[in-house]
Amino acid sequence: RNDAKRKIIGAAVDPQGALIIDCPRTVACDVNGVTALALLDSGADQSVVSPTFLVRVEYIGNFTLAVRQLDRPIELGGFMEAMKLTVDHEVKLRLTFETAEGTLVLSNLKCWVAAMPLQDGLADVIVSRAITSRLGYCPHLLLAQARRMQSAYDLN
Repeated sequence: RNDAKRKIIGAAVDPQGALIIDCPRTVACDVNGVTALALLDSGADQSVVSPTFLVRVEYIGNFTLAVRQLDRPIELGGFMEAMKLTVDHEVKLRLTFETAEGTLVLSNLKCWVAAMPLQDGLADVIVSRAITSRLGYCPHLLLAQARRMQSAYDLN
């Protein structure tokens, strides 16, 4: 039997190992001296901040943000009925991220303040498609970059 010609047709996989995600869905940042989790969401039409996060900022005493009451509450739609949000305030935030290339600051990020807390585990701040686009995210470029690395991905 020639071992050099054997082909692997199956592999044992640890189910827990299969759940490891190399790329976290949220990124830590700093807002007025308070650590926050930001979700860079290329599917979000608007940037939104959780009211519970603003309460944390206020509690620590670093609340120097100008909050503007909207004329009337606005309902933001989600891709599921349960994910609709009502917003009633607007605030401008300064997000500071520590990256491998150094500090990145997003100043004057206009966020709508959700009337109710965001879903558990979502994030403190959702950064919208318009902002992720300004930061360089483009689905077409992402696909082209993936294609440069390889022509097919088996996602099974």
